[in-house]
Amino acid sequence: MKSRFLDNREIAALRRAAAEEWLPFEVALRTGLRIGDVLKIRTADLARDGVRYTAEKTGKRGFAALPPETLRALRKNARGGWCFPSPRKAGRHLTRQAAWQRMKRAAAAAGIDAQGVSPHAFRKSFAVERMHVGGLQAVQAALQHEHAGVTEIYALADWLTGENASEPLRRGDLMLIAAKIAELLR
Repeated sequence: MKSRFLDNREIAALRRAAAEEWLPFEVALRTGLRIGDVLKIRTADLARDGVRYTAEKTGKRGFAALPPETLRALRKNARGGWCFPSPRKAGRHLTRQAAWQRMKRAAAAAGIDAQGVSPHAFRKSFAVERMHVGGLQAVQAALQHEHAGVTEIYALADWLTGENASEPLRRGDLMLIAAKIAELLR
């Protein structure tokens, strides 16, 4: 299933519905990390102002800033060295499948169409927010993408289905879209 962009209204509804199970999604939303990388955060990875990580998919190391309240919540949630301990298996972390199930339950409780709602959707939402604040290069660096074309798919997700879908495009947006079309026509 392909994940979709979640707008601010949907994120707020999911946050309320997920309640005490929201923390891994909050970290994904604030960092842009893949959910598997979020769930593998150890207490030793926490720094004063964020989290150190190694992306499982690429092997790249990175650092993602987090607000103090999120870091406090991670430390409080930690057990057995994991920030997201498994509720069933001592010494293990929460699985991606468990996070997926939590997201589906939250979507149902929030009354949101579950089609495309997944933990990965928070990576897209992060990219859109970062795009509006820092531009495409900031998104590409934060998501550790090799190619800007991949980053564009994430960073412009709100123009396709989100809260900006009915808004006029800005000159910079048009340039990105034109470049993508030219790339596809080659």
